[in-house]
Amino acid sequence: MSEEQKGSDQPPASCPSKSKDFSALFSSYAKFGDDKGEGKISLRNIQKWFQQAGMDKLEAIINDECVAYEYKNLFKDKTHITKTEFESLIGAIAGCKKMDRNVLMDKLVAAGEPKISNVQDLISQVC
Repeated sequence: MSEEQKGSDQPPASCPSKSKDFSALFSSYAKFGDDKGEGKISLRNIQKWFQQAGMDKLEAIINDECVAYEYKNLFKDKTHITKTEFESLIGAIAGCKKMDRNVLMDKLVAAGEPKISNVQDLISQVC
């Protein structure tokens, strides 16, 4: 196993910069077009983040329906969830898709800051 492969087995929290990046991105996505998003993220913004990260292009496709299904199983009627709850959602999705949780976390961090990708995003930023 190469050194690079060995390093990929570490959880994101063990790397301070990844953890910091993830926390900052969580805050950005939570606030994106959502005035209630202070410290919590909505299902809509979670789906946006997964789309922007290209999760629907993975071999084990993770689309809006998959995210919504796991979200509703874990959080029932909640409209917004905390960062800790979001991390448990990522774990549940990874388990359902038989994927490494760290791969999903890395893809989310690599997605970067939220971008306006459609008219609805633009309107939510302006209004």
